[in-house]
Amino acid sequence: MPDPRQWFSEMAKRRITVTEIADHLGVSRKTAQTRITEGLEAGDLIALSRALNLNPADALVELGILTHDEVFTFMDSDGTTLSTATDAQLALELARRLDSELDQMLKKRDGSGD
Repeated sequence: MPDPRQWFSEMAKRRITVTEIADHLGVSRKTAQTRITEGLEAGDLIALSRALNLNPADALVELGILTHDEVFTFMDSDGTTLSTATDAQLALELARRLDSELDQMLKKRDGSGD
């Protein structure tokens, strides 16, 4: 897992300290440091994201808890992808779909289609 302090600092565009993390999680500085060292759990990442006004889904993906595919599958499941996805998420999904279609077209053209 990438260093959560570094990731949160980059996303918040300011330095995030262990003390601040402890305050947001409602634990001691020592407990926060232990959690960071052992790997923050999903609930901690979500709480920190919300406290820092960041998207919790971004934190869960970027810090290795969820994959992009898991997030997109969830978004697709309730039909909210177009209404709630960011431009970057839409571009990524479009690229994923086009890549699959392009692969199929090239296989057919080369005579190696399934």
